Amino acid sequence: DELVATYLKGRGDLYRDEWTRLLEDRTGDPPEEQLDAIFDVLAAFVAARNFRGCPFSNAAAELCEPDHPGRVAIDEYRRFVRDTLFATVAARAGVTETTALSEKLQLMYDASLAASLADGHGAPVERARETARLLLRVALDEDGSDVR
Repeated sequence: DELVATYLKGRGDLYRDEWTRLLEDRTGDPPEEQLDAIFDVLAAFVAARNFRGCPFSNAAAELCEPDHPGRVAIDEYRRFVRDTLFATVAARAGVTETTALSEKLQLMYDASLAASLADGHGAPVERARETARLLLRVALDEDGSDVR
C-alpha cells in the first residue's frame, strides 16, 4: 500500500511541476492558447508508445477503499488539476465562477485520457480540446466577458 502511495505521490509531484512550469511559461498567452497548451501536452502523452492511461484514474479503479494511502495522492493530484491548472486558466480569462468551469474542464481532461486509451488513438484529446474551448467561451458569455 505504501509503495503504491509513494509511486502516485512521486508521479503527482512530477506532473504538478510540469503543469506549473507550463502555466508560468504561458502567463501572457490568450486563455484559449493556454487551454491548447494543456491539451497539446495530453496529446503528446497519449501518443507515446507506452501510453496506458492516466495513472491516477487507473489506480483509483483499483483502490476502492477511501482510506487507502494511495487515495490521498490521487485526490491531491485531481484537486491540483481542477483547482490550480484549470482554475488558473479560467481566472486569467476573466471567468468569475472558476469552480464550475474548472470541474467541466477536468471532465474533458479525464474523458480524453480514458477515451484515448479505449480507442487506441488520440482523437478524443482533440474533441476534448474543442469542447474545452467551447466551455470557456460559454463561461465568458455567461459572465458578460470576452476571451482576450
